[in-house]
Amino acid sequence: MNTFKKFSLLILGLLAWSTAAFATTKVDISAYPQPAVIGGALKLHVEFEQGTGTPCTNADLQVQLPAGVTFIRSYPGGLYTPVTNRVVFILGRLHNRKGDAWIDLTVDGTVNPGDNLAFTATVAGSNCNASDSITVPADVPAQPNFTLDKTASVATIAAGGRLVYTLDYQNTGNAPATGVTITDTLPSSVSFVSATGGGQHANGIVTWNLPSVAAGAGGSVSVTVDVARPLPNGTVLTNDASIDSNESGVVDAIPVDVSVSSAPLLAITKTPSVNHVAAGSSVTYT
Repeated sequence: MNTFKKFSLLILGLLAWSTAAFATTKVDISAYPQPAVIGGALKLHVEFEQGTGTPCTNADLQVQLPAGVTFIRSYPGGLYTPVTNRVVFILGRLHNRKGDAWIDLTVDGTVNPGDNLAFTATVAGSNCNASDSITVPADVPAQPNFTLDKTASVATIAAGGRLVYTLDYQNTGNAPATGVTITDTLPSSVSFVSATGGGQHANGIVTWNLPSVAAGAGGSVSVTVDVARPLPNGTVLTNDASIDSNESGVVDAIPVDVSVSSAPLLAITKTPSVNHVAAGSSVTYT
């Protein structure tokens, strides 16, 4: 084998080793609605992925917010620091893993139409570093803009218990919305009992159809379910919901998790060998 061939095989081997040894880190950030409504709600969604290969340790996800927005909340977890205007999610060890995070914001009234709001999401740690950016224009279009907040009646429930999910919606935009639809996808380990506000259940999904919601208006609906029994202790019931209309895009509520608390159910039955016995005789209990 000549020197050139040996060198080529060496290079190919190194490339194959590096591809297998080093994992690919991906980050994608999106925002809606676009354009952002001045004075309205803005939701960020960040997705991250770490491939196979060398694990990434001590990783975190940092989302840098621009001036002109107000932090409301983040999920799951996340720590907001006003001084840096940054939200940090602790990820820990990443290896062949996907995940996402959500941030709810309000666009300040100090933002001018035509201003651009720039956001950057970065995943960094030992053996990983990736980032993605997005620029969201701000405007005051005549359009509805929905928020949807979902809560559960309890954070932990016993298997076989009854659970109530409540959905609060509001049109924070500057125009009415028509053909409004709210959908709630129930966890597989619950059974539908009832829904307020005319909600209809079919195939594990509860749907509310609202003719219209005026600008600034809102309301609340709820759905009651029974938790299955038995269930393993620590089972997590994750519930998703969304709202949509003819004029706006789909807005997802932050998922709600409820933990199931289960304990073994023991029973004992005792039976005598006879129902009547003479004094001094023996009786056997089983």
